[in-house]
Amino acid sequence: MKTFSFKKFFSFGFIALASFILITCGEESGLGPTIDVKSPELSIEYPPAAASIRGTFTFAGKWADDKTLARIEVSVKNLDTSYDYGKFLASFEENKHTWSISINKLTESGYELPDGKYQLDAVAYDKSGRASGTNSRQFELDNTPPVFVITKPGVIRKTYSTSGSLSKYGSLFSIEGTISDDHSIASMDVMVYDSEGNLVVAEPYSEADISTTGSTNVTIARSVTGSTDTTNVRYQQIYSVGEADSAGNKVYSCSVTISDSTKEYTNPGDTGTGSGNTTSTVYLYDDIYDEFMSTKKGAGLTANDFRAVLNGSATDASLSGKGSVNATVAQVKEALASHAK
Repeated sequence: MKTFSFKKFFSFGFIALASFILITCGEESGLGPTIDVKSPELSIEYPPAAASIRGTFTFAGKWADDKTLARIEVSVKNLDTSYDYGKFLASFEENKHTWSISINKLTESGYELPDGKYQLDAVAYDKSGRASGTNSRQFELDNTPPVFVITKPGVIRKTYSTSGSLSKYGSLFSIEGTISDDHSIASMDVMVYDSEGNLVVAEPYSEADISTTGSTNVTIARSVTGSTDTTNVRYQQIYSVGEADSAGNKVYSCSVTISDSTKEYTNPGDTGTGSGNTTSTVYLYDDIYDEFMSTKKGAGLTANDFRAVLNGSATDASLSGKGSVNATVAQVKEALASHAK
């Protein structure tokens, strides 16, 4: 009886032990291999740090976790105004462990975010509530074309036949004035026309990396005897077209197109695309100087002030106190619209 009882007790104990083993092998057991024990990791890979961006853009990166994510939260803050645009949810792919979000949609009233300096913060959360910590990247947003106050040539084509103020050039033809932009000017394209308005050559004369420090002076063509330099070739091309007067002078006109160095970032992995913010509009110095740029007669404004008006960052207060009179944002905006050439 004692032996039988011992066997019976041992068998019961074995069954209980076997049951215990089956329970502890469950997927959600406290010591099982699928328990979520790590916080997620997240990185920002695109666009590059301190990028100068235009238009709608994409931020993207990678994530990692021992299980899976619940969400990735992204917030955007304007560093110029300290305005926080709140939190947005990024999309993420389980199999590729990548994430992305598209920001700054174009609406009927313009882009959602104004020009300025920004910081994007991204945080990943897993299904256990663990967070990755904040990853940040700063960038600049610029959707306003450059402003070009041109001094030379200084008169538009439709008035040159009766005007005595034609810009006169000798052996060097250059474009002069003041350019305002938040970023460098990547290119200047100049199309040259004869006195009848016909193109001298089909393609523009292009110069890259235009300086905006102080006054801008870009040499387009230069006559140098015996030289095969690009600017000399251009000069010969220009001067070979059109009829000269008795003194050997010929009349021409030109259009000027400038583009800044901003890029579009919409396809993670590329280095940015597009030609930047581009404009063919100029403001003749003589049209706006007395009333708006002169400190003695006018409001004492600069090309930077004009651009601030155009991108919406100027206020009446920011324009005041610079000259003998004050100009409002509305007045400057109206003047720029009427004097754009």
